[in-house]
Amino acid sequence: EVKAENADLRTEIMKLFRKGKGKSLILRELRSRLIDVEYFEDIVCKLEECGDIDFYQSCNDVLSKKQFDVSNSADKSKAYAYLSRRGFSSDEIKEAFST
Repeated sequence: EVKAENADLRTEIMKLFRKGKGKSLILRELRSRLIDVEYFEDIVCKLEECGDIDFYQSCNDVLSKKQFDVSNSADKSKAYAYLSRRGFSSDEIKEAFST
């Protein structure tokens, strides 16, 4: 709990983003660490506006690291489930599939 009080929300978001995690998984992990997430959405919006984070690009990068054949419906379903577990939204996943 002491670590959670001293944690910088912006820094923690950036750390988890660099690990290829989506917004909802980042939020879940921060809550599990008892870090105050009151300003989570505001900080994420600011980071997206200044270009420090891009969840669409991150989703593309994570998908490209895995060897899923998205033209095959079974693999596409597996890829969707994998990316969803990583915390990416359906919009981000659909965008990654279309590129």
